[in-house]
Amino acid sequence: MKTINRLPPAKSNQRSCWIVTGIFSLTLFLVPQAAPAATSLLIEQTGPYAGYGYGLTSWTGMSTALNNAFGAGNITVNSAPLNNLSYLLSFDRLWITPPNPGGSLTAAEISNVQAFIATGRRVVLLGENNSWAAWNTSILLTVGGTYSGVETSDTLTPAITHPLTAGVTSLHTIADGLAGIAAGGTSVFNENVATLWGGSQSVLSLLSVNVMDDSTGNTQFRVNMAQWLVAVPEPTTFALLGLGALALLISRRRK
Repeated sequence: MKTINRLPPAKSNQRSCWIVTGIFSLTLFLVPQAAPAATSLLIEQTGPYAGYGYGLTSWTGMSTALNNAFGAGNITVNSAPLNNLSYLLSFDRLWITPPNPGGSLTAAEISNVQAFIATGRRVVLLGENNSWAAWNTSILLTVGGTYSGVETSDTLTPAITHPLTAGVTSLHTIADGLAGIAAGGTSVFNENVATLWGGSQSVLSLLSVNVMDDSTGNTQFRVNMAQWLVAVPEPTTFALLGLGALALLISRRRK
């Protein structure tokens, strides 16, 4: 009688996983991949203070960093978009520039920004010092934070290792006034001027318009901000995650 050698169950399951992995990986190479769509950025900019805004005189370096990251043609500046949720959701990223002192987001605008954040898209919320207290309070409401006053140091040092702090040894915040401080979130520096919010840390609040000011330096941080804002997981990352889940499912079903 002919003896048929069979693989032990564990090895058979392992071989099945490797077969699936090989087929899926080969598919990734053979099937033409569509070019990724450009990432769009909406900049809310209503009556910005002095030259502190995208495309304005004091933010030449910040504007260049955003243009390099997104492509100037993928950036839209609008003076009143936050009251239209469907319009907001037609963009991939959101940047909110502080207005002259005294302004603040309305309850409807706060709700719309929260809805945008809930999709997982990245957002930058900008504020300033005590003269913008009402504004700072309103933007921090979108992430469940509060405004707690101003910093005590003009030069900050990184508090976490993160793409925002890559190559950054210090951050200068002063030009004509102290930066604001948030309560809550994850502080990027030793004082809570720049803060990451949410479990996925998809929101960055920065309570200093001077950080983007050309006269304060901070070139590397500005580049990091723009690159962090535009960044999305590579398509192959999702494919590999799906592959791993499929292989695990097959293994469990065979057991």
